[in-house]
Amino acid sequence: SNSISRFTRRLISFHLLKTPPSPQKTMDSSLERLGRSLEFSTKDSTSSELQVSQHRQACILTLLRVLDNILSDPQRSNAKTRKIKVDNAVFWKRAGEWDGSIEFLVACGFSSIGSASHLGLGIPQYLKFECEDNLRREHLLHGRECLVRFAVESLGIDGKILPQLPAQSPKRKLLDKELKGSEKNNHSTPVDGVKDSS
Repeated sequence: SNSISRFTRRLISFHLLKTPPSPQKTMDSSLERLGRSLEFSTKDSTSSELQVSQHRQACILTLLRVLDNILSDPQRSNAKTRKIKVDNAVFWKRAGEWDGSIEFLVACGFSSIGSASHLGLGIPQYLKFECEDNLRREHLLHGRECLVRFAVESLGIDGKILPQLPAQSPKRKLLDKELKGSEKNNHSTPVDGVKDSS
């Protein structure tokens, strides 16, 4: 009996260790780490307050640009917007080097691919946003909202300088409207697919 309970405890603890945290918790903790990273790295340096502010803004604007590029291209016509080479000098300097930034993008739905061990332990070579459905799009929108709120409330960035949510293309609006309409009409559509005119 004692060995069974020990086995059961091991199994439960193993399962708890393997169960990933919720995306919201991951998103929140990655933004907290990002805030600490931006604050800590600038406290020890000889940077002026203006330079500190510019680092914060560059990081947030870069992350927003990554999300907005995907949100503004729902037809997936530009594959380049969905894949980031993490060691790209511009991306790394503006956002990637700050602890929490990569984890935030992963929490938004990006997948880690490969390893860029020359940048540090656990840093992926690429981040890729592969699948886009309505649920993923909503998750991306939620991540964007969290990032904007974090930038304004935690980092003190003026919300006026942050880009607005990209407008949805007319074609996408029409497709979304048709999908919603077909979901409503599914209950009144007979098996043969012909709508009841009554």
